[in-house]
Amino acid sequence: MTASALDFVLAGGLVALGAVLLFSHDLFRSLVLFVVYGLLMAVVWVRLGAPDLALAEAAVGAGVTGALMLAAWHRLPAAGRRAEGVVSGPWALLSGVALAGVAAALIGVLAGLDAQREGGLQQQVLARLPESGVESPVTAVLLNFRGYDTFLELGVLLLAALLVRLGGGADFGLGAKSSSVLRGLADWLAPLLVLTAGYLLWRGGHAPGGAFQAGALLAGAGILLALVYPPGADGRPAGGPRAFARWTQGLRLRGLLSAGFLVFLGVALALLVGGNLLQYPAGWAGALILLIEAAAALSIGAALLVLFMGVAGGREAGAP
Repeated sequence: MTASALDFVLAGGLVALGAVLLFSHDLFRSLVLFVVYGLLMAVVWVRLGAPDLALAEAAVGAGVTGALMLAAWHRLPAAGRRAEGVVSGPWALLSGVALAGVAAALIGVLAGLDAQREGGLQQQVLARLPESGVESPVTAVLLNFRGYDTFLELGVLLLAALLVRLGGGADFGLGAKSSSVLRGLADWLAPLLVLTAGYLLWRGGHAPGGAFQAGALLAGAGILLALVYPPGADGRPAGGPRAFARWTQGLRLRGLLSAGFLVFLGVALALLVGGNLLQYPAGWAGALILLIEAAAALSIGAALLVLFMGVAGGREAGAP
């Protein structure tokens, strides 16, 4: 199969999967197709030369988001697991026309950007890359050229996790009855996920990777442990890596949730005192970006884990 034929197959598969999962009356089937859609989309991003987005799509779009949706589906009553309100008829046609109009407008905006800037935005980023402190253009944009966007994203994620905590969710043990085989697999796989997260964090400075991908893998490790280890009498896992469980409780958890935002804020304020907001001094940009990314990875992992436990678990006793 030639490259162009493969691209047509991927594009057709995305459209077909999207239509089927949106108009399916079986919610579980739609959720499974959503995960498949995310994995297929990751392949598309690779074909488009965007491995950073492919990693994020596979880890967050297909992985953590799929787990969140399946956990929410599990809490639905049996009678509510069919999508009786699926849009059909004239409303479906109207929705399709509206979405096509939005897509056409976005394509027009992107085409206009390329026409106005010779070589597009990529050339501008590459021209300033030596000043960024990192070798990866994606990391340079997210943590340097437009660092305030990432700072605000961390703030939104922190706020979402805190709201879940205030709502009473996030017990570590979900009470799943798992076999010794699954527990053995989790004990082996969770450290591997943490190790891979550390590698992606380090790799993000010069190649595809970074805090968001690393944080998603950390959350995946936490979700895996939460699923296979039921709580003991004290509300913690009856076995397995208790050290990890302790980091999901009380002040430790709050510290992990706020680490990325507070470290980013501290660096921004320090730079503001010495010069301009988030304008890294020469020679320190790489180290400061790595510091921010390390803290952000911990916060992203903790926040995604809290969001999952808030959906899958029951109401937690006590305040956050």
